[in-house]
Amino acid sequence: MNHLEVARLERYLKFQLAEILQELPSTDEGDSDSTWSAKWGSSANVLKERLLHNREEIILAIDRIHKGTYGNCVGCGKQIDLRRLEVVPWSKFCIVCQAVVPKLASWPY
Repeated sequence: MNHLEVARLERYLKFQLAEILQELPSTDEGDSDSTWSAKWGSSANVLKERLLHNREEIILAIDRIHKGTYGNCVGCGKQIDLRRLEVVPWSKFCIVCQAVVPKLASWPY
């Protein structure tokens, strides 16, 4: 992946992060949770958790860009396919390792 592709994906990641930060309720607001629930109804908690998770994944992806490791699978170290990164730019696993991760999470340790 060349530096222009990385720069394009970084811009998109930053755009997505800004969108999430705008949507998440502010912790400064006293009734942010009730406002959030009123806006999104019964799916408010699920949506909020998904946004928080995506926010963290995007921040980590931007950090990998700054470290020069973006696009490398954290599982096997191989290059993540650009097509995958274009769909989910915060991907940290290649498609092969991503298929294994859920199975590892379910193993009893």
